[in-house]
Parts: sequence; structure tokens; C-alpha cells
Amino acid sequence: MRSPDRRGRSPGREVLHQIFLGAGYDCQLASDGHEGLEVFKARRAALVLTELKMPGMTGIEFLGQVRSVDADVAVIVLAGASDVKTAIECLSRGADAYVVKPINVGELLTAVERALEARHRIPPTPRPPPGRVSRDAGPRWRTPEQFLRNFEYLSHQYPSDPQFSEGIPIIRAWMDLRSS
Repeated sequence: MRSPDRRGRSPGREVLHQIFLGAGYDCQLASDGHEGLEVFKARRAALVLTELKMPGMTGIEFLGQVRSVDADVAVIVLAGASDVKTAIECLSRGADAYVVKPINVGELLTAVERALEARHRIPPTPRPPPGRVSRDAGPRWRTPEQFLRNFEYLSHQYPSDPQFSEGIPIIRAWMDLRSS
């Protein structure tokens, strides 16, 4: 992500803002964790998207502070690199999803929809089983068990692609967290 411009705006944050506005979401921006917390306290949004690394505080610290204000808010953490330990820590502290950059818009919007459904107890919309879809379409499965089955299948189908085998421990940790 490029550095902020003179007004403190990050190009990546602006792009995400436009994507969410285009998808019909009302959203607010903040330049750092402290401002984000103030915006959240004032607005009490249903969903918070946070960077793992940001000025003022880490995304994990921000997640804890947001959770202390509102335990039911959906939170998605964006990270610059895939790190299983950090992903597990975020999920164990209450993140609904851990999304690694570069961001796949379809996957991000699906993660947002799932997080909002889970937090607000809205039953998921039935979808057909996953098939070969474009890389930007996002996943078509909904439950942790379905994620696990699909990642296990795909790790055997594409053994040279580590994203599937690396995702399996994260999904299992997610399932453990949801069952406890």
C-alpha cells in the first residue's frame, strides 16, 4: 500500500471506500486506530474493517478496544502477509475474518456478508456447492465445515499451491473457536 497523501488519505483505503459505497454500504474512514475508535464510538457501525498494521495502535489492539465497546460488532482484519499465528490470534480475540492482501474484492465482500450474518444471526442464503469460478468471484461455501472440506479437497487437487494447505489449520482453529 502506498503512503498517505498530504491529507492523510491512503490510496488503498480510498479504493476500499469506493468499493463499499458501490456495494451499497454506508461507511466512514479513519486515518489511524485512535481516530477509528472515536468514529466507531460515535457511530456504532455493524461492521469494522481494520488493518493489522496502522498508525496509533495495532489492529489486534484496535480489535480488543472495539470488542470492549460492542461485543456484537462484526470485525474483519486486513493483513499484508499470511501468518497463521497472527490469524489465529485475531480469530481468538473475536475477529470474524482475517483477509490477506492483495485483496480479492469478491472474497472480501463475501467475508463481510458472512460476518454480518453471523453477528446478527441472519441465516445464510443457500448457495450451490462450489465449482470452478473466476478467482475474483469469492468462495461459494458458507460454513466452517464447508470451508474445511473445500480446502482439503483443493489442497489435494493443487498440491503446489500452498494457500489451501496453509488455510486448513486456520479453518480448524476457527471451528474450535466457534464451538467453544
